[in-house]
Amino acid sequence: MGKKYAILCGLNYSSLGKSWELFGCINDMNLIANMLMDAYGYKEENMYIFRDDFDLDNRYPTKKNITNRLKILCNSLEEDDELWVHMSCHGSQFRDYGKNESDGQDEYVVVYDDTKKGLVALIDDEFNAILKNSKCKILMFFDSCNSGTVGDLQYNYLYDYEKSKARDKNVLTRTKENNNMIINKQIYIFGSARDNELAADAYNNVMQLSMGALSMATIYCLRKSHFNVSCLKLYIDICNFMIKYGYEQRPQFTSSTNNPTGFISQTVPIFIENDVVIENIEIISQVDAQFIAEDVVFEEVDPTEEVAVEEVPAEEVPVEEVPAEEVPTEEVAVKVRSVNKISVNVIESNSIPIKKDPVKKRFNMWF
Repeated sequence: MGKKYAILCGLNYSSLGKSWELFGCINDMNLIANMLMDAYGYKEENMYIFRDDFDLDNRYPTKKNITNRLKILCNSLEEDDELWVHMSCHGSQFRDYGKNESDGQDEYVVVYDDTKKGLVALIDDEFNAILKNSKCKILMFFDSCNSGTVGDLQYNYLYDYEKSKARDKNVLTRTKENNNMIINKQIYIFGSARDNELAADAYNNVMQLSMGALSMATIYCLRKSHFNVSCLKLYIDICNFMIKYGYEQRPQFTSSTNNPTGFISQTVPIFIENDVVIENIEIISQVDAQFIAEDVVFEEVDPTEEVAVEEVPAEEVPVEEVPAEEVPTEEVAVKVRSVNKISVNVIESNSIPIKKDPVKKRFNMWF
């Protein structure tokens, strides 16, 4: 087993005023850091944490600090190493002047400039240029708006809820985003929302703290899988979490390969339900490859054709009754996201009323 490194970024923008301020990004980063150390054996000294609530020269979340560290790790880590990147912050999109985007838009996250007082875009083309030099396994999570293709990877995967329900199988639609071929076939990116969608800065009622919807779903779904799950299955679980708890955003999964068999696994032996001891990530991956072939259906889509994505209204999604022992330990406050109008209502979840509070969105148009 190789080395494990992490880059974790949490930007609340509190010093920039209420119009920019978010509340859950640093919480996301802290919770992900704890999970990586406790469940996956990451060492604290191999975790590079960038946060904007206090100033350390090389750890403030400026574009230079983040990209320099990402370049160093991508250039130095070997094939059996692992790099986990988690960014919780604002995100948006603007016109693609490079003419390499299928939707004509570049996606980006919002980070600080060198003065630490202004903001600058870190765009998908820049991420892609850095990732091209990598050899290690890379897992990236972007808990921000418009983050579906923020890494500009070649292959997109979208979970089709309606077809999955009709066929009683997990159905994913695969499209080819671009011709940005990367030699490293171990890059997997989870975007909190599709490129045309906003992402919620939500609130966890049980933990009594703000969190991003993707970060909350990721931690919950990994725990439910005993921290051993394929990347595709984790993506499907996250999508179902969003649907079940009434979030409007639909996460997106992208990869540098058209056959993403990556697995997220603990580094120590674990016991699973049938008491078989799994000691080795390769063994789990082989089992997972068979699972994908049997239970996940891919539908190829011609990238030249217009792809109609039908959103499933939250009120039309059947909520499955959960036995008492399976009730989530982290009850979430589901917040409604709307640019022009905020609504407040009450929904039922496991017979417990959850108030939908006004949302803080991880989005701000400024370019």
